[in-house]
Formats: sequence, structure tokens, C-alpha cells
Amino acid sequence: MDYVGPWLPEPIHTAAAETPETGMTLASSLATAFLLLLERLTPKERAAYLFHEIFEMPYPAIAAMLEIQESTCRKLVSRARANIGRQKIRHVTPAERQEELLSAFESAIAGNDMQHFATLLSDDIELCADSGGKVPAVLHPLRGKADVLDFIHRILQPHWRAYRWIPMEINGGRGFVLRQGEMVVAAVSFAYDEAGQATNIFITRNPDKLRRLSGAAISQIGDAASASP
Repeated sequence: MDYVGPWLPEPIHTAAAETPETGMTLASSLATAFLLLLERLTPKERAAYLFHEIFEMPYPAIAAMLEIQESTCRKLVSRARANIGRQKIRHVTPAERQEELLSAFESAIAGNDMQHFATLLSDDIELCADSGGKVPAVLHPLRGKADVLDFIHRILQPHWRAYRWIPMEINGGRGFVLRQGEMVVAAVSFAYDEAGQATNIFITRNPDKLRRLSGAAISQIGDAASASP
């Protein structure tokens, strides 16, 4: 059975890292844009790349695990690097910039200031929503500022204003979980270019992928956010 609409990786609530170094590794490794690129690789390319680039395992050990020659292992990693374009995707946008975008996005949904939000988007911004065909959502990616801002104004503003917005770490970066009562109805995360402009808005609406974000831990985060001055 074909998947209905765009597919996105499951949103994962990632806790704060123990050190800045581990935080950067976690953020770059779990970023939605990076996970989407991994999906383009063959299973062996993906395994070899992750073992070598993320877990820093030597080629001989990886080759033994995958039951292939070391030379083949090196070629798999090389092809994966070329497909992913590591330097373009595995950078971490400063937290201050991410927080600025979150604040601007929430303000735009509230109808207060769409213009400031627009200045934080790249010209080729893309909005993608994963519903799995189980709830209403745009079925094709939207590209370009005009189409994305029009969609936010016409579709998201009327429906999302009433939701409860909970900022949290999602896939290694700052994002939002939106709740209606006790039910999580959407998770929102972003990707950025090296200049700090948002290049992607990822919206997960598929209820099956939101289940992990509906537990007690998320409720506690929401309660703490409400209690803060």
C-alpha cells in the first residue's frame, strides 16, 4: 500500500545533551533533513556511513560486521558522503537563531507579524506535512515564500491559533508540539542553511508518529512552560 502524501521521519523529543560537543553531534545526527537524506541511501550505504561517520568505527570493523571487503566498505561510505553532501546539511544553527524563528512563527500564526517571519525564511523555503492520509494536511510540498506564506495565512492561522504551543527539542533542534486538550495534533521542526535562514518547515500530523509525544513527559513540559513567568 502506497504512503499517502509526503513521508517524514518520526519526531523524537531529544533531551538536552550533557556537553556542547555531544549536543552538536546529536543535533546534526537526528535533524529531520539529515534523516531524510539517509533514506536515499541503500541499506548497506546507510549502515556503513552511520558506523563510520557517526560512531567513528574503523573501516575493518565495519567491513567485518557487514560481511564485505574493506575496499567495498570504503566505497559505500564515499558514495554516501557524495549523496548526502555532509558539509551542507550537518551544521548546527545557533540556538538563539532557532528561538528567533520559533517566536516569529508563533507570532505569524497569531496574526501579529508575518513580515518578520518572512525575513527569516530562505527564498526557496519548503513546507512539507506528513499526515499518512489519516488526518487533513497538504498532500504536496509547498515551495517558495509566496506559496508557504499564503498557506500559513489562509490555512494554518485559522486552525492553529486555538492550539496550545509547547516549545521543545525535536530531532536535535528547537521546535513545537501543538496540543488540543491532552492530544498532540502536530509536531513542527525546521531546517536551516549556513546563513541561518530557514530552508524547510516540517509538520508531522500522522497520529501514529505522534504517539511518543503524547506521554507524561510532554505533559510535564507543557505544565512547566505554562507555569513559567
